[in-house]
Amino acid sequence: MKSPDHSSKTVGANEHKVIVASHRRSGTHLVLEYLNRIEGVRTIKTHQMAEPLRQRHQTAPAVYVVRNPFDTLWSTYKWFAGALSNNGRIAARLADLDFPAFLAGAAGERLGFAAWRDRRADSLAIGSGMFYDPIRYWFDHVSAGINDSTFALVRYEQLVADPVAELGGALERLGIEGAAITPRSRADLVGHAPSVHDDFDSLVHWPAEAVDRVDRLTASLMDRIDQQRRPVRTMVVVNRSPPRVRYVCRSDHSGYATAGRRCVAALAAAGVDVVWEPELRRERVGPPQGTPADL
Repeated sequence: MKSPDHSSKTVGANEHKVIVASHRRSGTHLVLEYLNRIEGVRTIKTHQMAEPLRQRHQTAPAVYVVRNPFDTLWSTYKWFAGALSNNGRIAARLADLDFPAFLAGAAGERLGFAAWRDRRADSLAIGSGMFYDPIRYWFDHVSAGINDSTFALVRYEQLVADPVAELGGALERLGIEGAAITPRSRADLVGHAPSVHDDFDSLVHWPAEAVDRVDRLTASLMDRIDQQRRPVRTMVVVNRSPPRVRYVCRSDHSGYATAGRRCVAALAAAGVDVVWEPELRRERVGPPQGTPADL
């Protein structure tokens, strides 16, 4: 990515304003928490697309945060359908939709946020709003962000794995020097509930045709930013014999579900022969179609 034309500045000498832009549910708050703890750095959070953003802030240094589409769109659905966004209109339109219907655009036209609506003929030509075609909207948003050479890219998965290298590199491209970055846990966020991140959760909810569409649409895009298209699986497969332990827990984003999945991961890491059995809608059921083999 071409380095933007910003004069070099030592952090702490004067106040420095940095825009943090992203598609929603992309790990934005994790980046904000890192930056807000650097002396002399102020942040502006936005989910606008690149073009209207740059019309409003023409010279301010900006980072663009990208997360793989499978986790991003699953988190987006859970966030808005679960009324966690405090946007009642969106929650009402999504309340009766399952995830495949959400991906198919069943929420309808013109549902979203006015500042996000993209009316270009080559993208959302028929409808407008981020929920009309969530997969295409994600693609358009990320494409616009990485095509704008004034943005410094921050990849969420790399940020989690090595925050010093990923965020430090972005700040260097913006000409901001002297930033001391201390690694932080994803859950260590102040005043904001972090998006639940499960290395083996989101993809099992995706219908096969939607997975294929994402793969076709994003292949070259993700290669350009050296990003894996699908979530990384970290569960340990001990052997292929029938498991000695079958762990049943909720598969939503509640505290019970989060604790249960962490227990499954801990058992597997400790060498216990364990398999996860999700509990959906309070009724015990088998794993959804497409559940990874290591579960």
